[in-house]
Amino acid sequence: MNRTLNAALITVLVLVGTIWIVWRFVLASHYAGMVPAELEIADTVAVHEDFTPFSTEGCGVAVFRMSQALKTRLAADGIAALKNATQARGNEGPYYRYSAWAKTPVPPVWVSEGSWIMCPDIGRGLHRRIVDAARKGGAFFATLPEGELIVIPELELIVFSSNG
Repeated sequence: MNRTLNAALITVLVLVGTIWIVWRFVLASHYAGMVPAELEIADTVAVHEDFTPFSTEGCGVAVFRMSQALKTRLAADGIAALKNATQARGNEGPYYRYSAWAKTPVPPVWVSEGSWIMCPDIGRGLHRRIVDAARKGGAFFATLPEGELIVIPELELIVFSSNG
């Protein structure tokens, strides 16, 4: 009896773990599709989404490490390196076209109540570093109707957040 119970428990744990890993991969892929192709992603640092099946709204955040090639272009060309990074790679149409790129600091309303990232379950330290970088110069940001994208060369990060 104990062997059967242990085998069933292990099977359930493996299944839950597999579902969790697949879900994280799906989330990371979804959010990578919101980043313009010109912003090369090296890997995923963190991803989180708050969504319930009973709501059509949700919020999410994805933090990606930028490629060294992108970091080099940003160091050489600054904001001009982003001039063509205006369309989400996985989504065509005007709703997924970013605003013009701007230099940080971000608008005061973004940080007036702490952070524009509405569901920042990405670790307190990482969240603080992103917000601190957004409050000073040296990074770049653009927006969608329900999303924000910030590129932080100093931290080698690309951060997409959405609320809606």
